Amino acid sequence: MKNNKIILILLASLFLISCSEEKEDITKDIDKAGSVEVVMHSDFINDKFDLITIKHKVWKDGKVILEKVSYDTVPTLGSKKMFVEDSLGNEREHMMPKNYDFFVTVQ
Repeated sequence: MKNNKIILILLASLFLISCSEEKEDITKDIDKAGSVEVVMHSDFINDKFDLITIKHKVWKDGKVILEKVSYDTVPTLGSKKMFVEDSLGNEREHMMPKNYDFFVTVQ
């Protein structure tokens, strides 16, 4: 029975370690010979709206041949409680705006 608990703890620890939020898919170099670069982000405007910004760059032969930026206002997702730590190590509860998640389909 004791061995089963140890194995269970080890498996749970391994599972938690494997769920780290490292951003492995961040591109460092862009193929500028022929590619489309897209940057997307959201900004908090106020308690009712967020701003979604999408930037496109089309690269050909090492040069940007097209650049387009679009902006959209969307309803905010509200706020969530988070614990923040100051420079002295004191934690306090703070309300932070929720961010939209982006999912991209490439065809």
